[in-house]
Amino acid sequence: MPGGLWQEATVPVATAALGPTQRPHEAIWAPIGYDGCRMRLAELAGVPHPPESYRRIEETQDHRRRMDEQRRRDYPDLYDK
Repeated sequence: MPGGLWQEATVPVATAALGPTQRPHEAIWAPIGYDGCRMRLAELAGVPHPPESYRRIEETQDHRRRMDEQRRRDYPDLYDK
């Protein structure tokens, strides 16, 4: 990828190339930036996630919590039942 784009990714990325006899559930997935064999889709869960992914998850959870708190303040009659 130009400019090392995979290094800036915040989620694991994989590519796949299907042949005429291969199916998506077979070991056709190759994580980008990972030196290893092709994997089955379910095995991608074992590929290390970049730290940015975990930070983004935390930020999203904090944002959702703040939005929910604001909604409860703005519309208490919807939540006090």
